[in-house]
Amino acid sequence: LAGINNIKQGTKIEIKPYVLGGVEIVNDEVKTTEKIGGEVNIDITPTLKLNFSVNTDFAQVEADRKRINLTRFSLFYPEKRQFFLEGKNYYEMNVGRTRTFYSRKIGIENGAEIPIIGGMRLFGKLNKTNIGVMSIQTNQKDSVPSTNYSVIRVKQDIWKQSSIGAIATQKYSENGYNRVYGTDFTYSTSEIFTNKNLLVGGSFAVSDTKVYGETENLNNDNLTYNVFLSYPNDVIEFDFSFKTVQQDFNPEMGFARRENYQMLYTELQFNPRVKKMPFFRNLIFKPLDINYYINEKTKEMESVFYEWRPFGFVSKSGEFMEFNVQHLFDKPTEDFELIDSIFIPAGEYWDNRFEILFSSFKGRKIAASAEINIGEFYTGNRQRYELYTYLNFNKHLNIGFDWQRNYVQLPEESFSTDEIGGRIDYAFNPKLQTSLFTQWNNEDNNVLMNFRINWIPKIGTFFYFVINQEYDTNNSIKLVRTTIIGKLIWRFTL
Repeated sequence: LAGINNIKQGTKIEIKPYVLGGVEIVNDEVKTTEKIGGEVNIDITPTLKLNFSVNTDFAQVEADRKRINLTRFSLFYPEKRQFFLEGKNYYEMNVGRTRTFYSRKIGIENGAEIPIIGGMRLFGKLNKTNIGVMSIQTNQKDSVPSTNYSVIRVKQDIWKQSSIGAIATQKYSENGYNRVYGTDFTYSTSEIFTNKNLLVGGSFAVSDTKVYGETENLNNDNLTYNVFLSYPNDVIEFDFSFKTVQQDFNPEMGFARRENYQMLYTELQFNPRVKKMPFFRNLIFKPLDINYYINEKTKEMESVFYEWRPFGFVSKSGEFMEFNVQHLFDKPTEDFELIDSIFIPAGEYWDNRFEILFSSFKGRKIAASAEINIGEFYTGNRQRYELYTYLNFNKHLNIGFDWQRNYVQLPEESFSTDEIGGRIDYAFNPKLQTSLFTQWNNEDNNVLMNFRINWIPKIGTFFYFVINQEYDTNNSIKLVRTTIIGKLIWRFTL
């Protein structure tokens, strides 16, 4: 653009206080809540923001989706709190699939909310440097002490598309501390073989853990590292990585699904375009997709996931289908509970499974996706079904529904799991919106409902009215908990 002069930066200081009031009813016992707090946002430059927060609150945030875990590893839950979603890319550094920083570790302990006293954040870009600095202090609750969570992340753009960076995190309380230091490098180009994409890089992190009053050394084998190569292109896609996580690596402000392993991952996929076929945009063939895990200490094979895709396609109208053949190995070294006192014994298990996935174009008024996975499962067999539907009626009303079922047959017992979720979003206009989210599964046997009204009287100002209800469905449908909250956030500028 030419001829545009004297452009000035907009509002530099934004003040957003809030006031909250609510009531919680549990088995006829009534508890009221009143709370005030707020944020101050300062635009240091158009691309660098400083934020201060006091009594940080997330009452308007929708509840997590409850999921049934039929594995021996932890499940990953995405961050939903807008406070942490804003600028989240400036704080992230992953070592393969291990996250050195995972914001859900702040203000949440074993699924329970921990009150946040306040904190500061600095995030954005200064010339070619991405900066993310955060320090949050949580309050004491029950047996959880007041804790400080801090992270510094810096990433420098180099050459045309590459980067080098570092991260440091610290969790500190009266019980001790946990620190993680890491660095990463990515070389990226879109000019390999004239016009193809290529990424090569690696990352490394070390943890430092101290529990006050204990003499055990927790930092003997405390490293993780990952090297990777990626060739993500239109017709041919290839990925390779090798990762190590030692047994004492402990990212308490991060997320690691498993520990003490080495993993080799490689995947090759072909996506040929078929111009002469009227329905298909491109076909999908995947001869190789393998995750091979060994124990980092003993070097014994721990688990294997191998998948090949003899056929798949993407249609010209946006539909997607794939058929996969899977071969799996798992070697739990001790018995683990699958669900409700049903245990899988330690041993070696080879499983073969078949999978079909289909998804229609989500831009249609009626869209759906489905998945069927059938095959062996440890000492028995499992059938897994997933269905997702989307009804996009108009600019005002959208409805979504999903259902996941597992039917497991084991020598000692057969059982099924069901997870159901539904969502209705209705927008009266751009300033007034409502949503209703409902979920249920047959492990918890609880219906959770979240109803929310969001009114925006002016830009940056919000009023939320939230009703959360929990119903026990074990024998009959019984209301056990109701929470009603009103929250007003008002925006001032200087």
